[in-house]
Amino acid sequence: MDQVAAMRYSRLGMTLVITAALWGCGPGDDKGKDKKAEPAPPPKAAPAPPPAPAKKKEEAKPAPKAATELPGGWILLGQERASGSNTETDKIKIGAKQGKFKELQVIVQGAPVTIEEMSVLFSGGKEIKLKVQRDFTANSSQVIDLPGETRNINTVTFLYRTSGTGKGTATVLLYGR
Repeated sequence: MDQVAAMRYSRLGMTLVITAALWGCGPGDDKGKDKKAEPAPPPKAAPAPPPAPAKKKEEAKPAPKAATELPGGWILLGQERASGSNTETDKIKIGAKQGKFKELQVIVQGAPVTIEEMSVLFSGGKEIKLKVQRDFTANSSQVIDLPGETRNINTVTFLYRTSGTGKGTATVLLYGR
């Protein structure tokens, strides 16, 4: 018998015992004249459900609401949500399946963000650090030319902070072409 059925039967049994006591019926139907009825044992407590598994923070997030392509051949590579006024680092994982890129475009939506540095890791293992140090207002963008030829990108890491003005959350979108 599963736990739900056991709980139903124990509740039904307790209801019958309480109803019988209120009507004056009990063991032997003597209405308690000769002897006192023994109290019913307390119902067993249902076992506690197992704890929910802890959620892991994912490195890459899909972009469900952003346009997957922009005019001019820009393809959405990923997005991150800025979660407060602290300085934070977020990583967008791209991979070779997205294609090769020569330029990146950063678009900030929602609230102002200051991007201090971007790090681009190419599939060959070479990494470049771009000192952006720019204050993005809500709904602003910047195009960044990558040095060298068009290449596959493994990840792009952002070091940024929000302004802390309390005017909503910021979303950083990354496009490439």
